[in-house]
Amino acid sequence: MKSVFDHPEARDLFSRLVDSLGAESDRGVIIIGSAEIDSCLESALRATFRDDLERSIRTRIFSYPGPLSSSAAKADLLFALGIVTRPVYDSLLALRRLRNIAAHEASRFRLEHHESACREICGLGQRASGAVRILSLELLFKSKLALANDALEKLRAAGHEVTEAWTMQKLAEFIHDKPDIMRSMEHQLLHWELLIAVSIVGAMVILDRDRAVRRFRTQGTSTA
Repeated sequence: MKSVFDHPEARDLFSRLVDSLGAESDRGVIIIGSAEIDSCLESALRATFRDDLERSIRTRIFSYPGPLSSSAAKADLLFALGIVTRPVYDSLLALRRLRNIAAHEASRFRLEHHESACREICGLGQRASGAVRILSLELLFKSKLALANDALEKLRAAGHEVTEAWTMQKLAEFIHDKPDIMRSMEHQLLHWELLIAVSIVGAMVILDRDRAVRRFRTQGTSTA
């Protein structure tokens, strides 16, 4: 079954976000994730420019105070041109709203205070939202499993007698009876959901860009 992450650029985006945001603060996930999405939007627009457009014009368009210097302007134009779909555009708007909140609340920003806003970014349909949660749970547990087994290896290397390696089932059974850990992981799950949702939105922009470029080229060929 095909995935949005089959595209090499989408895979690279996902890898970058996981590597850079896994240990970020709630606010950091929003700020850095938004910057990555802005790059995707700019790439999508640049792909539609005429081939002989001067570099100085391209730079002026995207540099402040150029007409496409903001993420909002980029997203609006991509939607107006029919390059991104309505669900992707709505997710971009939701991300922008949350980014503005994060920018103004600074150190007070907590994802659990804006859970509904976070979920709006996943608003690419019920199937996508469910997939985001499943993948988030998988990545969260894998990260905890790696940490637990890494700790065991360090104890073993120091000469301590340790138990057998943790498994996913063993970890789940251990956490189940620990309310404090469960609450902490629930917060971390929201963090991972947001990270993955941002990755999916970026991947959708990349795929929409490629479809638009193919469409423009076909139209250009038919009118030549």
